[in-house]
Amino acid sequence: MIDDIRQLQSTSSSILEICPRFRLLVIGKTGVGKSSLIQQAFKINEHISEHKRGEADIEREFIAEENERFVLHDSQGFEAGDSMIFKTAKDFIDRRRKEPKLQDKIHAVWLCLSIPHADGRLLESGVEEFLNLRKEILGDILLIAVFTKHDIFVDKLEYDAGESCDEVALEELKVNTLDKLCIQPLKEAAGSDILHATVSTNEEYERTIRQLVDLTTTNVEKYVASEAALAMMIAQRVDIGLKLKASIAIGEKRYWRGLASSMNFTGFTMLDCLSVIHKDIIDVWNFNDPHCHLASDQCSRALWQDRTGVAGVLARWQESWLVVGSPCVCRSLVAHAHNISHSATVMAGS
Repeated sequence: MIDDIRQLQSTSSSILEICPRFRLLVIGKTGVGKSSLIQQAFKINEHISEHKRGEADIEREFIAEENERFVLHDSQGFEAGDSMIFKTAKDFIDRRRKEPKLQDKIHAVWLCLSIPHADGRLLESGVEEFLNLRKEILGDILLIAVFTKHDIFVDKLEYDAGESCDEVALEELKVNTLDKLCIQPLKEAAGSDILHATVSTNEEYERTIRQLVDLTTTNVEKYVASEAALAMMIAQRVDIGLKLKASIAIGEKRYWRGLASSMNFTGFTMLDCLSVIHKDIIDVWNFNDPHCHLASDQCSRALWQDRTGVAGVLARWQESWLVVGSPCVCRSLVAHAHNISHSATVMAGS
């Protein structure tokens, strides 16, 4: 049903035609935590690298079957004495910058760096060179320095501080130590405007992954393209707030506002129109639904004909339901989509 409504093309479809996947380049040494970070942010279980340990191929496009809305490029870190890795990455970035289509460009770079010990060094000489030349190499491509394994850093500080250190003093110690070990050396090499985030893939620190995803999305929207930012909102699976934002952004597109005030409904049933909204919800929430149960006619009919579901919600806003950009309607639609995700997961596994 959804794909047969040609004249009522969903807004998400038109956006995804421009940028079907978020393209991310991750740079970092083996063991820095790149794979765990990607698995947490995009909720995939596959092994990201099929190559041998320490032999990343930056040209290879990794697209997970569990989440096809992002494509990953993986680069080794720039270690001292290995100029070939640096040159390979530089040439790759240069080629991608020149791609005419947004979908083929790199939308963001995560430079992953382990938080060093007290007497350790944050940046290898090759990384320093990359940061010194970042504007020349990257141009408008977004770069975020990602300090990994924050939980280990915190545990070590708390252990060294002992029980005598009160909570306020401990928090101040964490901030000052992180600034000394990571932020100041980073700014000295890259400039004060370099973006950075501190993350841990430990479950207790999931908020740090959300903060990184939000920082990425916000700045991609600001400096790259709104379509790429929406692709990131769709691809990520850690921040429900960004899903809501994407739903509202898609709903506010002028297509639906124009549809509400025109005669474009002539010849279409309400179920036809709601089915297009149904597709937008599925696209934005990017559920892991390999058997496409959520996109089936059966699911569509059950969803919109259930008076306790979204159709009932829409009926209570008779004047505003056509304007999908209305925040109250969008949030209701998304909330219901979130509620049925559990049922869809059960169906997909059966």
